[in-house]
Amino acid sequence: MLEENIQRLIRRDPQLDSAVQYTQRVLTDLVHSKELKHWIVTYSGGKDSTLVTILALEMLHKLAPQGVKIEVVYSDTLLEIPALRENAVTFLKQVDETAQKRELPVSVHSVAPLLQDRFWVLLIGKGYPSPKRYFRWCTERLKIKPVEAIMARLDKPMAVLTGMRLGESDARNARMKATCSRDGECGHDLWLNRKADGVYYLAPIVHWTTCRVWDFLTLFAPLLGWKTDELVNLYSGDSVRFGCWTCTLIEEDRALEAVMQIPRWSHLGPLNELRRFLDEGREPDNRQMRDDGKPGKMKIEFRRVLLNEVLKVQDKVGLDLISEEEILSIHELWEKEGNKVHGQS
Repeated sequence: MLEENIQRLIRRDPQLDSAVQYTQRVLTDLVHSKELKHWIVTYSGGKDSTLVTILALEMLHKLAPQGVKIEVVYSDTLLEIPALRENAVTFLKQVDETAQKRELPVSVHSVAPLLQDRFWVLLIGKGYPSPKRYFRWCTERLKIKPVEAIMARLDKPMAVLTGMRLGESDARNARMKATCSRDGECGHDLWLNRKADGVYYLAPIVHWTTCRVWDFLTLFAPLLGWKTDELVNLYSGDSVRFGCWTCTLIEEDRALEAVMQIPRWSHLGPLNELRRFLDEGREPDNRQMRDDGKPGKMKIEFRRVLLNEVLKVQDKVGLDLISEEEILSIHELWEKEGNKVHGQS
């Protein structure tokens, strides 16, 4: 009865109804696939991946297909805006509890970068300058490699469900439309497949507009038992893109600023100040010169200052920003370069 009432409400909004029907067709086709019984949902903690996760579990519950199992994989960069990371951890617990209550074949995984690939180890330990568009060393190490590592251990073939949508950015639109023109209707018959390793990618909400995503998460997900109010509050109605609070690919962190409007998180201002300070490591005075005369890694003097700043900000905000094992790894890398750790004789 509850599901019927929800569907009746959705049908009052033709655009939302169209979006829901589209995703249901995509997932129903996937259910009926003889080969792809293993689904991987890549969850980031944002609105789009939250929507995909909910819709996938609801379809699994509704259709009860034989042999289908879902793995929800959260890639924890260890640098997510604290409020969003906390919400993501809470949501994953809800996914696990819901799956157990409904007796659904769903497993939840949280993966993080290897120690040698972590942000502070590479930045402060090895002296990588802060990421920029022409040297974007962070994404692959922090997000992609950990997910690929766990996928390599899971059964194949597998269908990877992503939260990619048209309209998020011009660059993403161009990439997705180019692929769709080769393989059919985008997101429905669109299989970006790597036949060599049996991994297929599917974008089941590719045609959802941002406002429809919010309509569903705000109005209908709670009726299905999903607690999405905290996520909605974090976005504060803004169309911001959440990511790492250390991100130097942007001028202003509108996501962090939006979160700071919430009283509980108003003390996070020092994170923004530290993010801006990271860019000073790109200045020529703070870089070693390579043999070709171009600036290379950051000087050890600046890296020492940067580590101290991270520790100071950690104390100010009362959150764990850098771990003891990361600090130890940083010191070991300094010693390999021939630089003494402070306090050594």
